[in-house]
Amino acid sequence: MRILFWKVRQKPGKPVAFGVWGEEKEKLFFGIPGNPVAAMVVFENMVKPAIRKMSGEEKIFNPVIDARLKGGYRRKKGERVEFIRVSLSLTENGFVAQPFGKQGSKHTYRVWFMLMDLVLLMWELHR
Repeated sequence: MRILFWKVRQKPGKPVAFGVWGEEKEKLFFGIPGNPVAAMVVFENMVKPAIRKMSGEEKIFNPVIDARLKGGYRRKKGERVEFIRVSLSLTENGFVAQPFGKQGSKHTYRVWFMLMDLVLLMWELHR
């Protein structure tokens, strides 16, 4: 087994490991955080693209949506990429992202609201 990296500069999801193992180093492994929100962020941004790549898909990353941030968001100083939970809506002027008030990892229920908003938005776009 060979660990290629341990920890990344992102929030949530800093404690993540990635490596290879097997006779030809052909098997991948990810050590994902135990926190449910951090695990979801790591899965969506690292594990899912790896699975898609190994499956031969060309588009391995989730689509990126440009949105205007409504109300603003203050983050602590740092050099990490920060993923925040937002409610996304489509207006006449494009997408608007409204951050949920508290972003702490203990607020996992907000992830479900975020996912519901995304599913409803995608349904609206594809009608």
